Amino acid sequence: VGTAAHRESALRRARAIPRYIDNEISLLELGLREGYSSPKVIVREVIVQLDGLLATEPAKSPFSSPGERDADPAFQAAYIAVVRDEINPAIRRYRDFLEKTYLPAARDALGVSANPNGRACYDAVVRQFSTVAMPADQVYETGQRELRRLDEELRPLAQRLAGTDDVTQAMRAVTTEPRFMFRSSDEVIAYAQAAQDRALAAMPRAFGVYTRVPVKIEPYPEFRARAGAPGQYMPPPEDGSRPPVHLINTWDPTHKSRSIVESTTFHETWPGHHQQTMVAREAPGQHLLLRAFYNSGFGEGWALYAERVADELGLYSGDLDRFGYLASAKFRAARMVLDSGIHTRGMGYEEAIALLGQHSTRTPEEVRGEVNRYISW
Repeated sequence: VGTAAHRESALRRARAIPRYIDNEISLLELGLREGYSSPKVIVREVIVQLDGLLATEPAKSPFSSPGERDADPAFQAAYIAVVRDEINPAIRRYRDFLEKTYLPAARDALGVSANPNGRACYDAVVRQFSTVAMPADQVYETGQRELRRLDEELRPLAQRLAGTDDVTQAMRAVTTEPRFMFRSSDEVIAYAQAAQDRALAAMPRAFGVYTRVPVKIEPYPEFRARAGAPGQYMPPPEDGSRPPVHLINTWDPTHKSRSIVESTTFHETWPGHHQQTMVAREAPGQHLLLRAFYNSGFGEGWALYAERVADELGLYSGDLDRFGYLASAKFRAARMVLDSGIHTRGMGYEEAIALLGQHSTRTPEEVRGEVNRYISW
């Protein structure tokens, strides 16, 4: 936005969103005819999210953000009118289709194995994400082995923080006791900002090449925060028209543990996703493939490694933050158990919720959001 040509393009793109949504409805109808569907639990979650979008006044809708970034009153009014008169009605059509047509026909089983060729699909996605052809049973067993190893590393910290060597009990303490919580949303952002600044200052001690481009920390929109969204890095567009953004969940801060904010910040910014993404862009002579394409095994693998690099650099503030870092590693190991368990071993929803709750410091809302993500992906 910002010029007449850009404003015209933005409006044209906005007016194409209803067609995109209607096309999605057609694809879902085709899927049902051929025996493919999402599980009911995910369909219900999407309906709740759509209700949240529809309850938001058009000027505050996430779809209206281009109008917020342009000072032209006529453009702002035109954009809000598109959201109100074209996009929101399409969202309403989609929401009603899901409730009346799709939900009754959606599958009850959580795992993708219930769909046609679902098990083969799961194996292919493991290969796509990890670059390794690993059987689902091996994914499951690796996760179980890592859970046991990390428990041993966490016990001394659990004793110092919560007076017990029971890691599950200590996790419950750091996620429920007021002394481990934030007092305000601003404090959540300030805590992440301090960690980010500390990481950037430490980069020369570990890296010969690193980015100095600053990262802006922003809270999630409320509808995403309520759904339990975890931290997220958004790289800048190639033209640099907005900065890199670290999205952080500041919802209900007095029930949000301080324990994982630092490890998440190191994961998303320095030396994690931001460092990796921007070095790939800034380094001279990089092939376009390396600048534009993303592989999870490399990208997320790097970001998990970055959390360990932060530990080697002494960036964690104290026992609580190191506990959170190791608990996050345990959380990732639990993911391996859950993902393969749900999709290839018939693991149930409540069993998955209980398992992740036991092996992570996430809030109940975040646990549900994470389990839903494993199911839907």
